[in-house]
Amino acid sequence: MSLWISLFLKCVKKPWVVSKYFSTATESNPKKQIEEEPSFALNIFRGAIVEKRIFPFPGLLTHPRKKVLATLIGPLDKVLKEMNDPFKNEAEGAIQEAVLSDLKGIGFFGTLIPKEYGGLGLNNLQYTRLLQELGAYDLSLGVTLRSHQVIGVQGIMLFGNDLQQKKYLPRIAKGELAAFCLTESTAGSDFSSIKTKAVLSPDKSHYILNGSKIWINNGNLAEIFTVFANVPSKNLKSGEPATNLTAFIVEKSFGGITTEEPSSKMGLKSTNTATVHFKDVKVPTENVLDDVGAGIEVAMGIINQGRYGVAALLSGTMSICISQAVEYTKSRIQFKKRIRSFELIQKKLARMAMLQYVSESMGYVISANMDRTADDLSIEGAIAKVFSTEAAWSVCDECIQILGGRGYMTKTGLEKALRDVRVFRIFEVTNDVLRMVIALSGVQFAGITIKELQSVGMGHIPKRIAKKIGLGGSPTFQPYVHPNLTEPAKLASKCILDFGNKVEKLLNKYDSGIVNRQMILSIMADCAIDIYSMAVVLSRASSAIAQNLPSVEYETLIAHAWCVDASERVAMRLNNLKSSNILDNFKKYVRISEIMGDTKGISQLNPLNF
Repeated sequence: MSLWISLFLKCVKKPWVVSKYFSTATESNPKKQIEEEPSFALNIFRGAIVEKRIFPFPGLLTHPRKKVLATLIGPLDKVLKEMNDPFKNEAEGAIQEAVLSDLKGIGFFGTLIPKEYGGLGLNNLQYTRLLQELGAYDLSLGVTLRSHQVIGVQGIMLFGNDLQQKKYLPRIAKGELAAFCLTESTAGSDFSSIKTKAVLSPDKSHYILNGSKIWINNGNLAEIFTVFANVPSKNLKSGEPATNLTAFIVEKSFGGITTEEPSSKMGLKSTNTATVHFKDVKVPTENVLDDVGAGIEVAMGIINQGRYGVAALLSGTMSICISQAVEYTKSRIQFKKRIRSFELIQKKLARMAMLQYVSESMGYVISANMDRTADDLSIEGAIAKVFSTEAAWSVCDECIQILGGRGYMTKTGLEKALRDVRVFRIFEVTNDVLRMVIALSGVQFAGITIKELQSVGMGHIPKRIAKKIGLGGSPTFQPYVHPNLTEPAKLASKCILDFGNKVEKLLNKYDSGIVNRQMILSIMADCAIDIYSMAVVLSRASSAIAQNLPSVEYETLIAHAWCVDASERVAMRLNNLKSSNILDNFKKYVRISEIMGDTKGISQLNPLNF
């Protein structure tokens, strides 16, 4: 894991999230880009608030963009409600061809592709809305389209040269499915374990590709693949053999590509997930994406570019599940009362509403920043992925609990939703690894700042520089939030101050050794996730109050309640980090796991010794 993280930290310094094709959210000035806008998520690790990526919350779409979106939502809803049958799809293990054909007809295979290449030319904010709709009606269909559009095509969108884009984007927009081929049986989050190889031909006209990729969404259906393989080379200094991970555009028409039957899965059963084999596939040298050896940057660029889509999809799934639970509580009578009158049920409903609200808000904040071409949204994207995937599991589970035995039956669709959402905590880098990435990226950023301050001495920093790096006093959200949210804003501000102080103390204590303290890093990541969630909620609720939206009371209450809950969790975790009992318990966890490894599982004897 540490090798993967070190590679990731190297990559996040590159501005690969910027694309010349992404429209800006500032529609009055479509060419405007953010300059030197630092990450909100990274800055909380040094106890600073840099508000531009959070405030103000993305506003209502202007009429032209709203009209474009409206013309798509209608046809999409018609396909989802009148043609698509999620239960039939699951029973047959495939999405009906007629559904895919209709979606191709209305342009859904080229939503993000620029109009000049035959696509719809939507920006990320608009696409977020469409993903929510897909997530609400059929998560398998949403994953199929997202796997094609968000990660299948993004390699060409982000890193393809003009010739590659002119050749492939029109074909993809018309309906040729795309797939992203990274994972292997020995290589998941650890890119360094990839075995697939691409050897340059003697005449240097093409690469010969050999290897296999597993669990590839759209694997049997795709015509165009983004494939990651190692190109053998020699170390220039030592002369020893070396490899360079490289991304290639590979067409099924090249020959030598075979696939296995779709994998049987716990959920998302109608998605086409298959093993893809490449045997002596001749890939033209002009089909290298970016450059030889740039594979890690390309892979991370694609994956991070698409993480906002996970939050969007799952917020849609959560909303439809919650609606079903709410309706049930209004009709179900127990002990001569409707169960919606019971406090424990009310708490469950409110908690689910908050989780959905936060996930949805994160998706829109990040997609809006992508449209404004903000550099390096990797940490915000990781936070959104971790939060929304775990929120979705919790929401679906609680909805089943509220419906009781009825929720456990297949007819409600809730058990299907629970199975479908489970994999999101695993794919496109597991949440466990992402927690390490969030924490290590943050402490690395904070550590650089601390060392710079120590090298010059705090007293020698000009006020303008101190203000620019967020050291002009205690962090506060007060200038950015509505006055009605003063109290939750104070809670969030205090969390950032306390968190920054704790990060500095931990860095002083462990220095570079912090990399190996995974249990501490996980706690730090959870603090960062909660703090980021508070900021996003404060931003959205402030916007709702300022516009006097019909939901203003609801959103204000969520902001107050969420910030109380989240700030309590942050305070508890920070206290745990200075508790000798908690820190000593980490050692006990390690020893228990070592004993389990020696005994190949549970180590105690059966009480009956039989």
